[in-house]
Amino acid sequence: MRPGDSDLAGTKVSLNDVQDSGQTAEVILRLGEERYRATLAEAVEKPVGTWLEGGVATEWITDVPFRRAGDGEPHSDLRARFYVRKYAGVDNLKVDVVVENLTTFVGTRQRFDYQAEMLISGSVGYAKKDITHFSNTRWKYTFWTGGEPGVHIIFDPLVLMATRAIPAYDPGLIGHAGRGRGTSEYRSSAYINHGRKQRIDRYGPMGRGGITANNMATTGARSEIAPLPAWTVDWILSQDPEQKFAMIRNGDLAGSWNIHFRDERTRLPVTIDERYGGYPGWGAGPGRPDPASVETAPNAGSPLRADQAHQPQFSFVPYLVTGDFFHLEELESSHAGWHPAVDG
Repeated sequence: MRPGDSDLAGTKVSLNDVQDSGQTAEVILRLGEERYRATLAEAVEKPVGTWLEGGVATEWITDVPFRRAGDGEPHSDLRARFYVRKYAGVDNLKVDVVVENLTTFVGTRQRFDYQAEMLISGSVGYAKKDITHFSNTRWKYTFWTGGEPGVHIIFDPLVLMATRAIPAYDPGLIGHAGRGRGTSEYRSSAYINHGRKQRIDRYGPMGRGGITANNMATTGARSEIAPLPAWTVDWILSQDPEQKFAMIRNGDLAGSWNIHFRDERTRLPVTIDERYGGYPGWGAGPGRPDPASVETAPNAGSPLRADQAHQPQFSFVPYLVTGDFFHLEELESSHAGWHPAVDG
């Protein structure tokens, strides 16, 4: 998939179509006594890029800071990304809201504790208390402004395997129900204790999803580090919509691992190249033009530990079957952005 490609006839869906749809969305964060917000209206005024473009649908990439209520001052670290997809002929928008704490060369690189609320066309679409947002992590929530369409796409597992993009599993297993963790759990809250007495919703922001070790360096019979995770194989073979929801949710939760670095200049994931001398840094500013190495950054206390050799493949198949930009960036972060200092 390449951005902007379309062989389909028809007038391209334009940004005016989004602005004229009358659909609104905003994210409100309450950090102690202060209130910050980011709005879809501000975001679409000046998108940073176009991901899809054509007569069927167009999707825009946006990036805006959370602004403090009252004076509009941007937050030092927290930003919102709205990935906005508009289909031709309908006002319903698909919006991926991504709340990021990914500062690399600016900001403070620390954890923030807050309450979050999303208002979709004036109604509460999502609310969560007691979110602990660690540095170099992000979380995602997807909604449709007019309600999610009741559509479930079924793929032929034999065709998927014939592409050689995924392993060839036993065709005799096709059609069988998944054997993984009950998928109903992915639509609920399940608080678990991490180290340092941190209590985090397994399926919410900063959660690690199902059957996943909090330390990737853990070896042994881990079903998430097979060629593909068990939850992904369950969906490939069963094509069950709930199994697909579980797979996508685990892909979304890849943002919880603190291996995400965004270059404030390019707004892209940091790459390990000559500019950084092999390491992304932090804390550049007035009187300090060169970023310090990441080893000197404040410890934000994330209970999740990444590891290069035992990383689950959270995002490949979700990207393969959705083309969502979020999952592409997760693939870029997990490979280009990783380095030993992050792992500790």
